[in-house]
Amino acid sequence: MPLRPVYAFVLACLLSTTSCQYLADRAMDALDPYRAVIGLGSVIGARGRFGGLAETGLMVGVKPRPAALGWRYGVPLYFNERDSAMDADQSEIVWNTSVVGLEYSKGSYVHARNSVAVLPALLTWVDSTPTDYEWQVPEKGEDYEDRHWLWSREGFRNNRYQQIHAFDTEVEAGLLLYADFGFSPGEALDFLLGLATIDIAKDDGRL
Repeated sequence: MPLRPVYAFVLACLLSTTSCQYLADRAMDALDPYRAVIGLGSVIGARGRFGGLAETGLMVGVKPRPAALGWRYGVPLYFNERDSAMDADQSEIVWNTSVVGLEYSKGSYVHARNSVAVLPALLTWVDSTPTDYEWQVPEKGEDYEDRHWLWSREGFRNNRYQQIHAFDTEVEAGLLLYADFGFSPGEALDFLLGLATIDIAKDDGRL
């Protein structure tokens, strides 16, 4: 039996399953592993995060998104006065924090984490407060616990983004003006698996 018709049939089936959405998702996934941002903020100091093995430095302050230009793991940042959110990646030698999407006016943020400097890929706790709590959080209830371990049952359910980025390598330094660069192996793996439509980051369909 000639194999060319079989190959042609298989190729036709594969092409028929390819859509604009698939191509858009793969293009976004290809950019997601990278972090390159410059901006203005109240930051001072330097920090480093090295493949989930160490995270340390001396850095404090917040970074308003309206004063930032660049790309951070799938999020484009550009000078936009209408964006009121802020970010913070702070290091205090042994204890490191990261807050993304902080909005003072609403009292909410997208997510936050705390890591011990040694082996942060394992020693990380994630704030599980809902993003729309607006300063009013019930004192009890599983869904409203202050923090949980990143790799706990709650972590797998609620913090896929934090788990994907547990092994990032990042460097940042600033004195009001800051520069921030990083690479995420987890997002790179998401891109490779995404070629087979396996979406471990759960971020397909953004466009």
